[in-house]
Amino acid sequence: MKKFFILMLASALVLAITLPATAEVEHIFGGYWRVRVFTQQRFSGEDTTEAQDVTRTDTRSRLY
Repeated sequence: MKKFFILMLASALVLAITLPATAEVEHIFGGYWRVRVFTQQRFSGEDTTEAQDVTRTDTRSRLY
């Protein structure tokens, strides 16, 4: 019985010490936003047609 009481007391103390730290975690915010744009012109080697011309845009965001 005495070992069980000491174990419960130790668990309660660990929780009492670590619970204030969880309130701080809620306010931490971070992330990034990336935009990529590229243009590819005259890739076929011809100067007369624009059949192979490509323009692309890519965005990515991550929140943590």
